Amino acid sequence: MNDQWILNEDQFEAKTALAYEGLFTIGSGYLHVRGSLEENVEGEPQNITDPRKPIQNASALKPSIKKVKWGTYVPGVFGQHPFLNEELINLPYFLDITPSVGDEKLDIEKCSIQSYKRTLNMQTASLQRSFNWKSKTGNNISVHFERFISGARPSLCVQRLILSSENSVSVNIKSGIDADVRTNGFDHFDNVTVGQIGLNEIKCTLHTNGGDTVLTHTQLLGPNDGWKYKEEHRRGFFYGIFSIPANGQIVIEKRTAVVTSRDLQPQKTEHILAKAKIVSYEALFNEHVNFWAERWKKSDVIIEGDDDSQKALRCSIYHLLRCHVPGDSRIAIDAKGTAGDIYYGRFFWDTEIYLVPFFLYTDPERAKTLVDFRIHTLPGAMENARRYGYKGARFPWESDNYGHECCPIWQYADNEIHITSDVVYAFAHYAKA
Repeated sequence: MNDQWILNEDQFEAKTALAYEGLFTIGSGYLHVRGSLEENVEGEPQNITDPRKPIQNASALKPSIKKVKWGTYVPGVFGQHPFLNEELINLPYFLDITPSVGDEKLDIEKCSIQSYKRTLNMQTASLQRSFNWKSKTGNNISVHFERFISGARPSLCVQRLILSSENSVSVNIKSGIDADVRTNGFDHFDNVTVGQIGLNEIKCTLHTNGGDTVLTHTQLLGPNDGWKYKEEHRRGFFYGIFSIPANGQIVIEKRTAVVTSRDLQPQKTEHILAKAKIVSYEALFNEHVNFWAERWKKSDVIIEGDDDSQKALRCSIYHLLRCHVPGDSRIAIDAKGTAGDIYYGRFFWDTEIYLVPFFLYTDPERAKTLVDFRIHTLPGAMENARRYGYKGARFPWESDNYGHECCPIWQYADNEIHITSDVVYAFAHYAKA
């Protein structure tokens, strides 16, 4: 291990928080979460209903949320936005693990924080954050967060919080699922139910306006089973009070399974969590690391004498590896890399010109799914051609997973016609390789 595999954030700053959330996105192909803080920051609601309208330059969009933007995505879970057409839906937020000491909730902007460091380990596809928190009660608490989405179990996210202190201190932990979220200012959810299961599990079931059912199921593993459950509108939380022993530590684990009705291989969240429960955190992490080691063995590129370029290249490769959904040609890789709401989860010509070649020369079976995506969406492309008065097929500038043109701005939808030749180029490139 060396620094060329590590992306660092040495200080939390509001002006760069959104960028780091995107950069620190983790995922398994099937499931992705932005690099949001487990405890969030005060004054950043995620349920503001203010549907965004289209503008000429999507990359210039200014989010209504200024500092942090939660994001949980399963590629292919789309829904209709009132102004932006079909878009990838932001699903319930499950990362929340919030400690409090006395009446002071952990807040990275308001609390006394020292030795802050957050790191994305690209080799192991895992995110860690550590710092010292001097609470208002005078206690110095060492805080360490970890998370990864299992490559070996793509529907499973595993988190851990480790708290330690020189002095004995009582800590309140809040953790759960929050389904009161929006996508580009719009609420895509119908019939949301959140409820407690057993002593330490919460399950959220919802239906989207795109016709999908999404289940998010979280399980908390702590020093004991002293959790109390509280439910609010579209939210369910556990609260527990735990004592950090002097010169000791407590460990809170959180395991979350996400499945949808569109999955090719249907699973029950209960089964995913039950299988994981008998496996230790270390064993789950090791099998995940081994999975990523095989992918890096096929894909890593070594640059000698230029550490910055080496790290930048690995960052690009990491996100390409993260984004690809194996064995599912119903979807490709969207322009935002399944790391945010901007670009709406749609598929552009980037796939054929930039992404297919990478996978073609490192993992041809994965390149095949990207090429087959355009075959799968050929009926939509033929419909687009008919709409413009042409025979044959015209692939869309901004495609949903059916090949429909979703770009809400006519200047782009009408004039960006090179996408069809890009698709044909990728067919030829794939066939020749």
